[in-house]
Amino acid sequence: MPDGIAYYRKAFKVPKSTLGKRVVLEFDGVMRNASFWYNGCFIGDHYSGYTGFQFDVTELTKYGDDEGDNVILVRCDTTNGSEGWWYEGGGIYRHTWLTTYGNTHVDRWGVFVKPTVKGKEAVLDIETTVCNETFEEKAYRACTTIVDPMGEEIGQVEVQGNLPIYGKDTKKTSN
Repeated sequence: MPDGIAYYRKAFKVPKSTLGKRVVLEFDGVMRNASFWYNGCFIGDHYSGYTGFQFDVTELTKYGDDEGDNVILVRCDTTNGSEGWWYEGGGIYRHTWLTTYGNTHVDRWGVFVKPTVKGKEAVLDIETTVCNETFEEKAYRACTTIVDPMGEEIGQVEVQGNLPIYGKDTKKTSN
């Protein structure tokens, strides 16, 4: 099957109400050797077609109708070998997200749950990582709610702490 180079370009607006939050471009899958530009600035490369990744574009984002469109440009190149012995295709083949969140937030992939079962008793060890992306120390409180398959709340764990400037904190709890 043929290999090649493809370009994707998307223009979009970000509402002014987003100003003051983190703005992140998330890609679930881009087949292969991809390079990325946002509003004319090179923001990075990603070489594997099978892993998700993200770029924080907060500082490059234009907000509201007055500032114009934000433009993402993606270049995919499958001409330089493959990761498997099968035909992999090329391009953006999974979801792409524009995500916004506060400057103090739970880290991406920042909740880890490990169940331990002893007889009819089950314990969940929950690890939560909270980030501070500001120039001042922040106190935080994070709550994890446990629901059963029917959507009923069966437990809740709360952690709190203090975050250093541009720092992270990880807390472990059990329920």
